[in-house]
Amino acid sequence: ASVWLANKWSVRTKALGENVERYTSFDLEKVTTEQREELIVHETQKPLNDHYTIISLSQLSFNAPKRAQIETIKRHLQSIYRHFLRRGDIEIVVNKDLLVAPQYAILKAPYYKTPNGEPILWKKEINFQMGEYKVKGFFAILERIQNNANGLVLLRRGRVIVGGENERYFPSVIFGQVGSFRYRRLFGELELEGFDVSFNKNSFRKDDDLYMLMDAIKDELKAGEYNMLSQTDNYRQRTKEQYEKISKTITKDLQNQTSTSKLSQQVKEIEAKSNNPIYIQKNKEKMDKAKAIDKIEQGFSYDGEGYILSVEIVAEGVPNILYSLEYLSQDKDYNKIYTCKINLAHPFFTRFEQFKKGKDYAPIIEIIKSLAIAEIIAPKQGTKYGANIRNIFNEFIVQ
Repeated sequence: ASVWLANKWSVRTKALGENVERYTSFDLEKVTTEQREELIVHETQKPLNDHYTIISLSQLSFNAPKRAQIETIKRHLQSIYRHFLRRGDIEIVVNKDLLVAPQYAILKAPYYKTPNGEPILWKKEINFQMGEYKVKGFFAILERIQNNANGLVLLRRGRVIVGGENERYFPSVIFGQVGSFRYRRLFGELELEGFDVSFNKNSFRKDDDLYMLMDAIKDELKAGEYNMLSQTDNYRQRTKEQYEKISKTITKDLQNQTSTSKLSQQVKEIEAKSNNPIYIQKNKEKMDKAKAIDKIEQGFSYDGEGYILSVEIVAEGVPNILYSLEYLSQDKDYNKIYTCKINLAHPFFTRFEQFKKGKDYAPIIEIIKSLAIAEIIAPKQGTKYGANIRNIFNEFIVQ
């Protein structure tokens, strides 16, 4: 390594408990011209309790780090030796700067299912054994998304093997898809025992066993009253300033879209269509005939009764219906069965750029499903003609 960086280097070393200091030097030009195969080691008497190793490099080669690379080297050393730096076992000084171990702020917030509940520090200690392998460390959720802070750092005997600086480990069984909220917010450090490492100590061997270990740890993260993986998937945090910025964008878009006179005209047209039973029936028959591309059934209970909602995705040319809801029958368990059809061929989905690219359907599908469930259970609270809201909504959204 020294020859890679410099043409001349020397080593001066003294072991604890020995009374001898050993020193040797290397000169690339001298070694090559004289064809030397052995280095001369000089010994000097020193006190038993002295201990050190000093490597000095001179006549640096073109491979030596440039000034612009020094900050990267600092971060790399901080990352690799984080465990020893935190414990105070060592000090690392680069260009007179004392290095410190990386520290990342951990999210303290309520569980996403109980937003008004008590704040929780989202850090989970891991102490796990699977056969010959042992793992100890933690997983946590970042307070805010931060580049090069997410991902997993794997250590052996206190030293980072995988995950130094910006080379984190992201087993998909735990971190999910690249770019997801879980991928960007989850981080951790694990000390592994039982695994061999590569000759240059930058990777673990037995990748299959390592992945199986990660799969087992995934269950640990999901266990208990609060599922850490679900929290990373579903928790959203925005500052007041971010909300204000979003709000200004929304109001600006709304102001540019529809004038008062145009909105009044739209309402009149919708009123005429929604009061026309022949028109409504004709559109309903078209949606009834639409064949499902895919569907999913979900059951729920409300006020002592059971319901099954079948959400069907269709792509039919019914431009005036974004979604429909139809009561079918009761099954043998007296569950009331409803079908909600969502029309992907509706102009709403072709109007916005994200839908043209096949992205971000999930939020609008969730809203439509919620509207359907609201219409199903609203009569229990005294609401009459809930379907009128759906008919008017379908007419208005197409505008």
